[in-house]
Parts: sequence; C-alpha cells; structure tokens
Amino acid sequence: MVEVVVSPAGGSRYRLHELVRLYGASQLRSMGLAGAAAGREWRRRFVLYFTEWLCTQSELFRVEDLSVLQSFDQERHNIEHAIVVAE
Repeated sequence: MVEVVVSPAGGSRYRLHELVRLYGASQLRSMGLAGAAAGREWRRRFVLYFTEWLCTQSELFRVEDLSVLQSFDQERHNIEHAIVVAE
C-alpha cells in the first residue's frame, strides 16, 4: 500500500496508494465534527509545512544551489496540492 520511489539523484520517497488515501478520508467523514476538525488541522499543517519548505528552498536558490530545482521538481505535486488546499 506504500510504494518506495527512488529518484534519479539517489534519494527515495514514499508514495501512498490511492486506496489508503480514500480510506483515510472515509474514516474522517465517519467521525463527524471531530473528523472535520482533524481534516482542517491536517490541511493547516500540510500548507504550513510546504510554505516553510518553499521559503527554505528560496534561500538556497539565492545562493545558487541549483539542486533546489530538482527538489522542487520532486515536490511539485505536493506544492500544487498545498496551493489548492490553502484556497
């Protein structure tokens, strides 16, 4: 249910299977108000994490650490999702 994805640079990432994500969302919905509160907290933390991550990457890019571009490419989907969640 969790896939390890090795990047060309040698790092690894974990990818959660869509069924696990759907199950978690279903569990939150079944919890009523407590689940809604937990979902809001998750979204807040997710957006905060990627906001801070982007600030750090921006600083690295300013000192011409071009490896930041590869990191950005790897996180692109999460960053796009954080933007959607923040709206």
